[in-house]
Amino acid sequence: MTTNKDLMTAKEVAEFLGMGINQVYEGAANDQIPAARVGRRWLFHRIALLQWLGCKASQTPESE
Repeated sequence: MTTNKDLMTAKEVAEFLGMGINQVYEGAANDQIPAARVGRRWLFHRIALLQWLGCKASQTPESE
């Protein structure tokens, strides 16, 4: 069951990730950040974000 504490707004995600809110909207719209659009609002599931961050942290940068 999903509770309100499990869902985050774009503003909360921006603060959590330390990035601008416009970057969060762009990332969500481009499927770079896991999100769901409900009407005009973007909602972010906290667990999905943490899993996404874990995947990003485990990726190694490509050597140049």
